Amino acid sequence: MGDDMNQFQETETAINRDIDRVFQEVYEEIRKNYFVTGNDDLERLQSAISQYVPRMIANKKWLLLDTTLNYLTEDAIRNLEGYESKVPNSFYQQNRDFREKRKVEFQHSESKNSVLLSPDPRFVYSAVSGVGGCILGGLIGINILKLEFPILPTFAVVSAIGGAIVTYYNTTSIAMQKIEEDVMEYLQKSQTQAKEELNKTIESYSDEFNNFLKEHISV
Repeated sequence: MGDDMNQFQETETAINRDIDRVFQEVYEEIRKNYFVTGNDDLERLQSAISQYVPRMIANKKWLLLDTTLNYLTEDAIRNLEGYESKVPNSFYQQNRDFREKRKVEFQHSESKNSVLLSPDPRFVYSAVSGVGGCILGGLIGINILKLEFPILPTFAVVSAIGGAIVTYYNTTSIAMQKIEEDVMEYLQKSQTQAKEELNKTIESYSDEFNNFLKEHISV
């Protein structure tokens, strides 16, 4: 950003600091509420995360946008101190127009994508963890846990079931870890995106402010 950005350097510094703080709070909140010892209902976890996290991020980004616009307005008004009253009065209308336009642009551009979670490794591992009876065991073991149909008590089937249940429970922690990795990656990308969007807002505001100065203040 060029020299014209100097008057909004404080805004840029402040909003980047705010973004880091807000997303750190989000990381901590999600880990505290979702990724806790004993939480092994992964279907419910996946459903809750895919519904809650994108909505929360959208709300946080909206608040950060509003904060950015407030910072910019304060910086602009400080830069207009000392000019005759008609100059800041003319600026107030342009400032309102910019804020409304930027919020509309934000609403249109905001992604509606859900959190992209990997397939549940428990089901993948059970389905490919061997051949013959072991594959059968994986399928039956999962269905036992979901109580979907009765099992014939033959020795071969019971032996396969035992192996499948062990595989199922052993990979639950892996599935939980993978979901957490997916969510953290989503949050990191959202944080980077927020910085890019809001710094572009600052740059756009600076351009309009400097055009305003050229039009209303004779040098």
